[in-house]
Amino acid sequence: MESWHPAALLGFFAAALVLTVVVQRPAFQVAAAAAALALLLSVRGVAAWRTVGTLVPVVLAVALVNPLVNSQGATVIAMLPWGRPYTLEALLFGVQTGTMLATMLLWFASFNALVAGEKLSYLIGGSAPGAALVFTMVLQLVPRFQRRAQTVFAAFDGLGMGHGRGSAAQRVRQGARELSALTGWALEGSIVTADSMRARGFGSGRPMRLTVYRVGAAQAATWAAMGLLLAVAVAGIAGGCATAQFVPVVSFPPPDGLFCASLVSFTLFLAMPSLVNAAERLRWRLSLSRI
Repeated sequence: MESWHPAALLGFFAAALVLTVVVQRPAFQVAAAAAALALLLSVRGVAAWRTVGTLVPVVLAVALVNPLVNSQGATVIAMLPWGRPYTLEALLFGVQTGTMLATMLLWFASFNALVAGEKLSYLIGGSAPGAALVFTMVLQLVPRFQRRAQTVFAAFDGLGMGHGRGSAAQRVRQGARELSALTGWALEGSIVTADSMRARGFGSGRPMRLTVYRVGAAQAATWAAMGLLLAVAVAGIAGGCATAQFVPVVSFPPPDGLFCASLVSFTLFLAMPSLVNAAERLRWRLSLSRI
């Protein structure tokens, strides 16, 4: 999938995000979450589990907090001290909302790994090179700060000045030193980046595209199949197959043929990039085995 045209990648992620937001039925949400996780695992490997670990508290927090502010529902689990009922339906709606948010963040993580950088510059660099550069730098800002913060913490720990040592006042002063070092490093990096861009002639003319993406027959066939799957999934969603009611009681439309077809198409469409990545890796291993 890394060799796909950037426009196709952008179109897929846009469709995946929209589909994740509009579906409410748990079967569709589980399929979307599983497909998003599979894609992130195929792109980033075991490092994706760290992202998943940070999203689990998000789902739990949204699920547990929603009944505190939304008391709708017929099944009362407990009465809160201030007199509001804590209902099962509100809890399940919180789980649904938290799962949707976590799935969207998984899609964004895969987008950052596959589209950000050169491919994003390829898409919008010709018409808006400044916007492409700023967007790419923003996507890289938090991961870069995290890596640099770990380096700064390790350096101070090696000097015996870790931020978890000493009294409260000493820890505050040490935190200020670490923040100052991290901020100075970031400012120095911005100056180096600006000098490098100026030396390379950024802004002096229309930027050149260093990579040429070609669409082969296999990619075109894959995109055609994905378009057909998306059409069936959208037809089912428009027909109400992916809706759910959480108040006053949890209920779903009865399953029928359109529901089954739309769910299968929905799942296959979102899982297609992971399947393509798996097929490419299998083809590569088979080619190595023949050497």
